[in-house]
Parts: sequence; C-alpha cells; structure tokens
Amino acid sequence: MSATKMSDITYGMNIQTFYDKIVAELKQPIYRHIQVNLKNGKKIPFDEKNNMTIDEIKHNIGQPSRNTLSLYVKHVPDLYVIDFDTKQLGGCDLYYKLLQENVARTETTKGHHFYVYIKGIKQYTNQQKVYKGNRYDMDLIKKNNIWETKSRTIQGSIKTYSWDDLQEFFDVSKMGFSEDVSPPISPPQSEDDNTSIEDEEQNECQDDEVEIKVLPLPKCELEQFKEHLNSFKPRYDYDSWLKIGMICYNNFDGSNVGLNLWNEYSKDDEEGYEGKKKLREKYLTFNGDGNKLSYKQFIRWSIIDFPPKNKYESWYKTNTFIEEMNKECMYYTATGDILYFSNKIFIRNKPAIAKQYYKSYSFEIEVDKKTKKINPFDVWLESIDRKNVDRIVFNPKDDCDDNEFNIWKGFAYKQTDDCDVTKIQKWLDHIKSIWADDDETTFEYILNWFARILQQPWKKNNICLVLHSIEGVGKSFILDMIGKIIGKDYYYSTSSLKHILGDFNGDAEGKILVNLNETNWGGDKKMVGAFKEFITDNSIVINKKGIQSYTIDNYANTIITTNEEWIVNINNGDRRFNLRECKNEKYSRDYYEEISKTPLQEIANYLYSRDITHYDPRDFVKSELHKLQVEKNMDSIEVFWKNVIEGDIQIFWDDNDDEIDEEDDWGNCIREKRWLYKKYCEKIQGTHEVKYNNVHFWRKVRKLCPSMKIINSKIKDKPSKYKLPKFEIAMKEWEQYSG
Repeated sequence: MSATKMSDITYGMNIQTFYDKIVAELKQPIYRHIQVNLKNGKKIPFDEKNNMTIDEIKHNIGQPSRNTLSLYVKHVPDLYVIDFDTKQLGGCDLYYKLLQENVARTETTKGHHFYVYIKGIKQYTNQQKVYKGNRYDMDLIKKNNIWETKSRTIQGSIKTYSWDDLQEFFDVSKMGFSEDVSPPISPPQSEDDNTSIEDEEQNECQDDEVEIKVLPLPKCELEQFKEHLNSFKPRYDYDSWLKIGMICYNNFDGSNVGLNLWNEYSKDDEEGYEGKKKLREKYLTFNGDGNKLSYKQFIRWSIIDFPPKNKYESWYKTNTFIEEMNKECMYYTATGDILYFSNKIFIRNKPAIAKQYYKSYSFEIEVDKKTKKINPFDVWLESIDRKNVDRIVFNPKDDCDDNEFNIWKGFAYKQTDDCDVTKIQKWLDHIKSIWADDDETTFEYILNWFARILQQPWKKNNICLVLHSIEGVGKSFILDMIGKIIGKDYYYSTSSLKHILGDFNGDAEGKILVNLNETNWGGDKKMVGAFKEFITDNSIVINKKGIQSYTIDNYANTIITTNEEWIVNINNGDRRFNLRECKNEKYSRDYYEEISKTPLQEIANYLYSRDITHYDPRDFVKSELHKLQVEKNMDSIEVFWKNVIEGDIQIFWDDNDDEIDEEDDWGNCIREKRWLYKKYCEKIQGTHEVKYNNVHFWRKVRKLCPSMKIINSKIKDKPSKYKLPKFEIAMKEWEQYSG
C-alpha cells in the first residue's frame, strides 16, 4: 500500500469504507467481521483469531451482520496503530502532536486509535504500554488486531513518519529492540509448495536493515516433552491445534521429531485429521513472527485444566511468579512495611507478619533432584525484580507513577451500555417523590450529585447532602444500593464521626462516599469543625494503630441521613451543607422490596451516562430546613435579637415613650446600654442558655445590627448609650446575617 495516497482518506469517512480502500490497494483481505459482546464490563470477542494468514482471512471473512471489524495490522506494510487506552491525556506530548497534525484517528470508548505509517522501524517484541513515564496506557500495535465498531468514523488523514520522528516519545528500552528478537512476519507458504524443512530454513526472510537472530526459547528433552503434551485436556480447536504444532516445531528445531509428535497428537481428532501430508505442509510454515511458543504453554494449559490449589505454585511453574506477585504485594521503602491484598482487601504489615500470612501457601520445588519447600513471600522479597514503592496514594484518576502504590482499584460496577430507563423508573420516582419531595430542581441536583461521584471520582462535590425525614420513608436503602455500585472499599456508612475523624481513623482512608446515618455529634465543637474540614479538604492524615501516620488524598463525598431535629452545627454563612426535607410518607413493604430489586447495573449505567456538563454542586437554593438549623444553632444573644426583630421583645425603635431618654433629629431611639443588656438578662433567666457578659453581648450585637451607634459619655460616671437605626434597616441587616 502506498503511503502517499492520503487523499483517499477523507474526514468523516466510515471505518469500514477506510478498510475497504486498503483492501482495494493491497488486493487482498486484511479485516474480518466479528462479534464483540460485553460481559461484566469486559469485551469478549466471538470467533477472533489474530494469527490468521491472508488466505485464511479470505475464506473466513465473517458475517457482515456482526457489529465489529477486526483489522489485521500485520498484513498492511508500514501501517501501525497508536492505541491510547487512557481517556484523560492532559500533558501527553505524543497525543497532542498527533492531534495537532490531524492524524487519522477514531475515538474509542476509552481513548483513541491513531493510524500512522512508520518507516525504518526495526522489529520489536513488546507492544504493551511503552509510553515514556508510564502515566498513559498506550500501545504501538503491529502484530495484534485492532477492533473498531462499524459506526465509527475517521477524523483527519494518515500521515507518514520516520521512526526517528517518533521514538523520543517511547520507552525504547522496553520495546525489545535487541539482537535476539524474532524475524519479521513472513508470508505463509502456499499449499502447493513442497519445500523441504532444510530449504525453508535457508530461505527464511531477513530484514535488509538489521541483522535478526531468533530469540532462544526454553526447550526440554523428548520424554519430558511427551509428559507435558499429555498433561492437559486435548485441544482440537484451530487456534490451540496450531499452537501445539508451533511448540513441537520450536522445541525440536523444525525437525521430523516435532512433526511426528504433532501428527500423533492430531490423529486423535477423528473429524479434523486430514493426514500427515497436509499436516507437514502446515508444519513448514511455522517459522515466522508469532510462533514464539514453548512447552511452557503446555504447563499453562495443564494448570488451567487441573488447577493446583495453590496459585503461587502455578505462577512459579509458569515463570510468571514475580510478575504476578508484584500485582498484589509491594515493599514500602519509607517504613519497610509490606503492602499486600488479601481477598481484595488492602493490608499493611511488617515483613515478619506478611511472611506468616504467605507461609500457608508454601509449596515444594525440585532443586538438584532434591525436594525443597519454599515460602512464596521469601522468593518475592529476595528478588531484584520485586516491586518497591515510595508513596501510598489514593488516586481515582489512576495516573500514578511507578513508585506509587495506588489503593484505588475502581468501582464495583462500571458502565456497560446505555441505560434502559424503564427498568429504573420506579427507583427514580422514589427519589423524586420522597427524597426531593416532588421538587424537580432538588431531584436533578441529587442525581447530578451522585452522577459526578461515578463519572469523576477525582472531583469532590465539596457539598454535604443532608436528608431529613421521619424514620422509615426510604433513605438508607437507596444509599445502600448506590453503595453496592461504588463498592464496599469506597463506600462507608457509620453513626459515629470518630470512625473517620477520631484518633484512629483508618476507616476514612480511600473513601469516595461516606454516609453519616443518625450521627450523634454530642456537642463536640472540635469534632464538628473537623467534619466541616473533611467535607472540603483535599487531604487527610490517616492514623492506624501501630503504624506511623501518613497523609493521603481525600476524595470523600459526604451525605447525612437523619430523623433528628438538630442535625448540623451551621451558621448563616455556611455553604457546605445542602439540607433537604424529605416527604414524610411511608409505603408498604412490597413497595420497598420492588424498588430494591431495581437492577444495579442499569442504575450504574444511568448515572455514568447522565449529562453533568452544566452541574455545579455549589448552585442550590437554601431550604427552609437550612434556615431552621441556623436558628437551632443560635446562641442566646442571637436568639434575643431575633425576638427583638420579630417583635417578641419591645425596645421602642422610634415610638414616643416615657422611658426614652432623648431623641435625635430623625426620631431614632437612644437609650443607655445597660438597659438593653438588662432586657437580655431577663429574657434568658430560668433557661439553659449560656449567659454572656456585658462586653461580649455588645460585641455580638454590633455584628447583628451594624447600623447601631454607640454614644460614649464625655462625663465621668455617666453611662454610655446606644442609638438604634430605623426598624427597616435593622430588619434588613438581621436577614443578611441569618441568611
């Protein structure tokens, strides 16, 4: 295919039309129609075979009705696909370079596919995640197939680059550019070719630009090979059958020994066996790229078919031990602790304790024909390739460095499709009717509040949602359903603030949603202040028994569900709480059971796909419940002044009265300060309210009524006086203060 025919690729071209143009130029098929289904959020391909030859593609193009196209990139000369699997690509220089140069691309559910021609690139073995810095999940695809749904369109046009133009963006040391990589892809031999095995080796395709040597594969003796070949359940599907032939070829250097073993194995497939001649023809093609298989594959199949009870023994036997251990166990350099997972629960312990945990998984190995029992932890701890981390982080964006241990592992439910709203309509109706008390604005706010948690867990709402009602109307069970979607690792419900803000607050670590259910504040002002900080602060200090405290990012959103009259300690200026009065209406048990059966996956899909482009968590109207809570938190001076404004206490604003000492030119009332303080003392007498002294009283009153003026006497021992403003002014100032 010529790299210069960029004019054939037009902006907005359908992906299948794009592939058809490549087919027309190459005059050979390079893609198939396959079916890809979603299962538990993962793509499961049907009938996908990524090692097909062009001839095999031609005879198995797939059903045109299927929803996905599979492009065999390896059959298109110089074409590579740069596959970004990371959605958030801020700071990615390669991404912006390709974007600015308008390189042909499709947008996928996770990121982008960029189609580029690269000249002068040598053969490399590793296609996985080779972007510099490892902050982005990116592959440079040549051997593997690329899946594209038929609805996608091409944006931009194909560009041609030399490898020198692009290699600065890749971690070349991890790509396998060594002298012992395998040779380039060779075209398959035709069925009429009777070339001998010796001739095949002499005619092996060589790269003109670089000397290629075959990567040495592990091999075993004939008898041991036979044992491995008989250790798994027979596999006669086409892909597995081919792999067995390749392994026989590789282990015995393409000799007739391997051919005879494969032939004996194939004879047991009564329906598929076509004779040794046909088998030999296929055997002669096993010398190209993609055939780097060894007898270790037999061990893997054996473990799949007859899995050992001990997974660590399986890893050890398949030479994946350190790689797999590094996924669940890390050495924390700051303290020498071991970070590991047990039943998906993150644990931090000293090495001695971790060793005891792994001791029960010890297994036997053979060393110099002697049996030795080993603890998997010891093997991992002494390995130079063990994973060391310098920081413990909680990062839902998951753009961590290699030396960071991220306790974020993703929500329990991920988006799998669009939502069928009919399946969750009763669930939505309950939130609108009960939680929002049929208020449309509140209903939309609540849904957006939860949608942001799932869509952007790295962005806190910074607003505590408060739901108040009588007991039993259906607040908690809705939250429990959302908690299951989030997952028990990131959802936490408690009735005690001490569990998240006390001296030992390990439960607060790594939480996305915290529900305070009927929390008893106990009048602890220090705890109340700490909770308000918890709502908005970006970090939190974690204290666990026996472990040095450390700081971790705080992405927790908070919600309070309660039927108590006194809920939170707030004043007029507090904007961290959105308090909503729910409808005090109970329904039958059948009603709640039916709603509780709403499919969680559908709820998750709804919240994941909800448009929150214009959502601002700070944009809400203070409710009557908010005003009531402000009043319940007023001190005795504020209550006194509220009664004055409401007329329950008469202080003679501008009326003519015998007790008035004097009036100014505007008719505003002037009295001695001690008179107003006396009124205050009389009002709170016999109550449990805190009585403040004269100095504190007047300092506070000046805040409640800034227009009030104090007249200090110039004559010794003559009392000071105050001058009231007009009532309308004082009332307006009170409303501004009380919210």
